Amino acid sequence: MLFHVLRHPQQQLKPDLRVSTPGQGRSGSSSTSSSSSSNSSSVVVVVVVVVVVVTVVVLVVVVVVVVVVVVVVVVVVIVVVVWWWW
Repeated sequence: MLFHVLRHPQQQLKPDLRVSTPGQGRSGSSSTSSSSSSNSSSVVVVVVVVVVVVTVVVLVVVVVVVVVVVVVVVVVVIVVVVWWWW
């Protein structure tokens, strides 16, 4: 699909060389519509990447918080047990 999108503007450039300025305007608008569709797919890709990155960051933060809480609880339990035995 990307190859087709990359090849499509080249096919539009050939009529532009033979057609005057109004033809270039038409092909410019059609290339704009194809670029807007590629822009919308780019926006979708960016949104998906942002969602994945945010999800990974949130998961890492949750794991770090859980590990810190577990370590603090273990240290507190050890301190309480040592203090109670002495």
